[in-house]
Amino acid sequence: MMSAAAGRAGGARAQYMLRLWMIPFRPWVIPGPEVMVAGPSKEFDEDGRLTSERYANALGELTAQLRAAAEARRA
Repeated sequence: MMSAAAGRAGGARAQYMLRLWMIPFRPWVIPGPEVMVAGPSKEFDEDGRLTSERYANALGELTAQLRAAAEARRA
């Protein structure tokens, strides 16, 4: 899960609520890292590309975990 909100707390609350709403469906969720982009208007360029190295690193780690988990489930 990822979120972008004016502050980190808003993204954290949104992710928490999403997890609660998904429980009845028994989703398979990668536990982390959670990516919560605070102040997204400052973290993305005009073309919608992420410019923050900090968030890009967290997103890269999360994407790598997702890829590894998908490959493990496929095998």
